[in-house]
Amino acid sequence: EFANELPGISFNFSQYIQDNVEEALSGVKGANSIKIIGRDLATLEDPVFAGRIVGDGVAVEPAADATRIVVAAPCAGVVAKVFPGGHGIALETDAGPVLIHVGIDTVELKGEGFVLRTEDGARVAAGDPLVEVDVAAVRARGFATVTPVLAIGGQRVVPEAPVGGPVATGEALFRIVSGP
Repeated sequence: EFANELPGISFNFSQYIQDNVEEALSGVKGANSIKIIGRDLATLEDPVFAGRIVGDGVAVEPAADATRIVVAAPCAGVVAKVFPGGHGIALETDAGPVLIHVGIDTVELKGEGFVLRTEDGARVAAGDPLVEVDVAAVRARGFATVTPVLAIGGQRVVPEAPVGGPVATGEALFRIVSGP
């Protein structure tokens, strides 16, 4: 709704994912814990994400040595839906709905390895914790931890982060641009 009032204005989205254990133990911000897989969602194992059926965006992957991460709100908004088990969270934002889907087929875990830090209807600011993920446990069960971050309302997405490189906390993944 806000985007319609200000045509041509871009909204930046950042994916705050932190290496929670390292930070909690040391009190010092950890190293980058994710890398951008890129805009080519077609490389994902899930045909729904690969075909952009849900929406467009980017995919991120926790670092190979990450054991636990905290997935946090990429932008301000309202939690529209927490998927059962915590593997997915939809946000309603000023630029339209955004989905963070942790892992591929992780719905099958029925919440194992996920600790919710939010609930439906919660107002969140960029950086607020949404879900804590035991990445090691998810991977040990044979599930991919690649995480699509998608604009799911048909919005136009412009990638911002470099493909294949690490992403720092607070770095923009993509912009949602209003208008054609």
